[in-house]
Amino acid sequence: IMNIGFSISHLRSLNGKWSILIAAGAGIYMPNTRFSQINYKNILGNMGVIFIHHFKSNLELGGGLAMNNSFGYPMLFPAIYFNWKTEGRYTVKIAMLKGIEISAGCNIHKKLSLNFIIEMNGQMALLEQEGKNKIFTHQYIVTGIRPEIKIGKRLSMPITAGIHAMRPAEMVDRKLKSMFQDKGYYFQIAPYVSTGLQIGF
Repeated sequence: IMNIGFSISHLRSLNGKWSILIAAGAGIYMPNTRFSQINYKNILGNMGVIFIHHFKSNLELGGGLAMNNSFGYPMLFPAIYFNWKTEGRYTVKIAMLKGIEISAGCNIHKKLSLNFIIEMNGQMALLEQEGKNKIFTHQYIVTGIRPEIKIGKRLSMPITAGIHAMRPAEMVDRKLKSMFQDKGYYFQIAPYVSTGLQIGF
């Protein structure tokens, strides 16, 4: 599976308690990595508007509408935003927008933090099979330990080691009624290791 996406988001304060988040983007969702086979059926566009209420400096809740062409034509969906975190030596964070992120840990050193994390995300492929437009989806829940090394003021390296705790997958017709069908398959628990670079601006 190859998922490549590009998005732009803009967060603007409306007043002391409210903000608006506007986002738009597009992506390529392929069942393979062959760029020569990309066509318009593999392209997914999306945009959304969310109004966010700031209850406290560390607690935000919002809602709005998002639009994409997952089923071959533009459709509106509800969008939910939630962000809560604590700061200091011991930290807790719960965030929900594109997926779910939960973490709890401590700042061991100014250049090193250690967290226990639970994250839910997924992959998708838009394809044609036996003359029919199909959607393959693969969701996964990752849980494990994540040390994060701060290399500089704006650069850090998170390293995650844990397991894929739940991995449902399904192949369905690219139609609205497929949302209400349960034809999923569940992969077994598997080990998970990843590393990355985070750049702050």
